Amino acid sequence: MRIRKATKRDILKLIMIVKGVKSIEDYPGEYNKLLFEGILKDKDTILLVAEIDKEIVGFEEIKIDRKAKRIYGESLAVSKKFRGKGVGKQLFSKLEGYAKKYNIKRISLLVREWNIPMNKLAKSNNYKISDKFNFW
Repeated sequence: MRIRKATKRDILKLIMIVKGVKSIEDYPGEYNKLLFEGILKDKDTILLVAEIDKEIVGFEEIKIDRKAKRIYGESLAVSKKFRGKGVGKQLFSKLEGYAKKYNIKRISLLVREWNIPMNKLAKSNNYKISDKFNFW
């Protein structure tokens, strides 16, 4: 498996991946070409892709807030065909690697309760639920 920074050429494949993710189905307008182009231009955001045999099988969006000394795992999605094969774990590892690179000790994730795979991944990496809030 190879993890690398995403490019504009990857956008259509990333859109196809998110179509299979429940949160994206709930919010179909959320991830589109324009949004991914904006993410790629944002100097404080890193968009990574995971490849297996040159096929993009997942991605992760990482937001770095140097002033607050916090890094955010904004999004992580893996193609249905490759779930359960360690792709998410490898991407998650890169998030932690960037935190170390920028000497950031606080990593934040927003994970919906029903997202059992992501909750399991966070828990298996010793993350703890810290903030509770309501959406209005």
